[in-house]
Amino acid sequence: MITLPDGTGTPPGQVGFDGKYVTMGSASSANGLIFQFTISGSSATLVNTTMLNGYTRLPAYFIVGANDKKGKQGKAVVATSGGNLGFFKYPAGGNYTFQTTQNWPWSSAVSKGK
Repeated sequence: MITLPDGTGTPPGQVGFDGKYVTMGSASSANGLIFQFTISGSSATLVNTTMLNGYTRLPAYFIVGANDKKGKQGKAVVATSGGNLGFFKYPAGGNYTFQTTQNWPWSSAVSKGK
């Protein structure tokens, strides 16, 4: 059990790791959110919040893309929300750089282009 700071656990979404911080998806009334935490014992400390503009639902699945250097944060985030699949800058967030509509995707994967 890990205690989250007030305001960061409702509703909780996918938990992950970005190479530096533990991450968790959540949502506000206007945007999807990805919280970055440090963990000490059974407590989490909020370090940063990435806002995914226009994703009004919980980013149920997200992937933080790595930059191939250990311990460095990714450069993009892929988030699914409802029928949308969007690519965002990470950890900056903001508006999506690319978006497509899918029929309720259940997962996503990213591979390096040639």
